[in-house]
Amino acid sequence: MNLFFYWFLVFFIYATMGWMIEMVSTFLHTHRVTNRGFLIGPYCPIYGVAAILMIVFLGKYENDLPVLFGMSFLLSSVLEYITSYFMEKIFHARWWDYSNRTFNVNGRICLLNCFYFGILGILLLAYVHPLIRASLFYLEQMAKPYFYILGTFCLTVFMIDFITTFKITIGLKKNLQGLKKDYTDEISKRVKDTLANGSKSIQRIFKAFPNLKPLNKKKKQ
Repeated sequence: MNLFFYWFLVFFIYATMGWMIEMVSTFLHTHRVTNRGFLIGPYCPIYGVAAILMIVFLGKYENDLPVLFGMSFLLSSVLEYITSYFMEKIFHARWWDYSNRTFNVNGRICLLNCFYFGILGILLLAYVHPLIRASLFYLEQMAKPYFYILGTFCLTVFMIDFITTFKITIGLKKNLQGLKKDYTDEISKRVKDTLANGSKSIQRIFKAFPNLKPLNKKKKQ
C-alpha cells in the first residue's frame, strides 16, 4: 500500500463529504445553494484534516463511544478555532462566524457545531472509515493502476485548485479587509469573478468549458 496516496485519498474523500455536509446544512438554513469551501472545488479541507487526526489519534477509542464523543468534540473545537484564527490573520476576512449562536467562543466555534462534530467522530470511526479503509485497500490490491491513477488525478486537481485560489485570495486581500462576518460565499464569488475576468489563457478555458463560467463576463465598452 502506498501510504502517501492512501492518506491523501482519505483526506480527499472526507473533505468532499464535509463539503456535502456543509452544502446541505447551509441549504436547510438559508434555502439557497452556497459554496462553503475555501477552494473552488467541492471539498472542505478542514474536514479532511479533522478526519485524519481522529483516525490517527482517536482510533483506540472506537469501542468507547462516550470517550470517543468527548475527544472528537475537543479535537474538532481546537482545530476549527485555530483554522479560523489563522485564516483571518492571513486573509483579513472572517470565513465563518457563529457570533449569533449560543455558547460561542469569539464567533469561531460554538457548542452546537462542536456537538455535531462529536457525533460525526463516532460515525466516522465506528462505521464510515472501516468501509472507506477496506475499499481503498481492495482497490489498491485488486486494481493497483486505477488506485494510482485516482490518487494522481485527485492530487493534481486539488493542488491546482489550492494554489490558484490561494494566490487569487492573497491578491484580493485589500478588498477583503473588513469582512469580519461569515463571508465565505462572498469571498468564493470574488475568486471566481477574478478567474472569469483574468488572463486570456484563463478566459480561453472558460470558453472551452462554458459550464465552468461562474459569472457573466463584462461587456466590452
